[in-house]
Amino acid sequence: MENIIEFVSCILDIVIIFIYFNGILDRKENIGKLFFVYFCAAVVVNVLRTSLFLPFAANIAVTVFLCLLIVLLCFEGTFVKKLFFVTVNAIAIMISEILTALFLSTIFKIEYDDGFTMRYLGIAFSTALLFVFNTFTVYIAKKKYRSLPAKYNVLMILCPLFSIYLLMLLDSYIAQSSNHHYFMSFIAVLVLGYINVMIFDFFDYYEKGLQAQTLDIIL
Repeated sequence: MENIIEFVSCILDIVIIFIYFNGILDRKENIGKLFFVYFCAAVVVNVLRTSLFLPFAANIAVTVFLCLLIVLLCFEGTFVKKLFFVTVNAIAIMISEILTALFLSTIFKIEYDDGFTMRYLGIAFSTALLFVFNTFTVYIAKKKYRSLPAKYNVLMILCPLFSIYLLMLLDSYIAQSSNHHYFMSFIAVLVLGYINVMIFDFFDYYEKGLQAQTLDIIL
């Protein structure tokens, strides 16, 4: 039964990843049946990754590398754009699993899993969170920020990257500390996720203001 749950979880993870990138990037032309082949290969790699019980850093690195391979083989777009959305997806995965871990630890009094993977009881919750985060990211990503100054585009890239660094520090703290407060960590993760979401939302409103200003000048 446990193996079945693990296998289904791995398939769902890859399905969510493909839905995420399919909503953000254009699928490569004439990829045909290779798309399904790459999907199956990604599932196999994800199953192997899960069965190895990798440390946190290695687990994230393999996940990012797998996502990068998926976007390079299956989707169009510049490398920088692909890398950016792979990074955003990695943040969504980390936040969903940390929130699940903190939720289970607070509500059900289950100890935090040092392997950074909430299995069985938390699998549905973390998967649902990841799907919600990715769906919202797809909605935000469909907005274009072509008229923004370069310094703001750099901020949009640095914000998710720095968020990964903070989440890694938080995970290390929780794993090593025997006297930590789950509720405070839960709030910290929620605030970090809120900041990332609002960064995109702020730039959306900012660009609309620039477009309106440009239109007024033209008229």
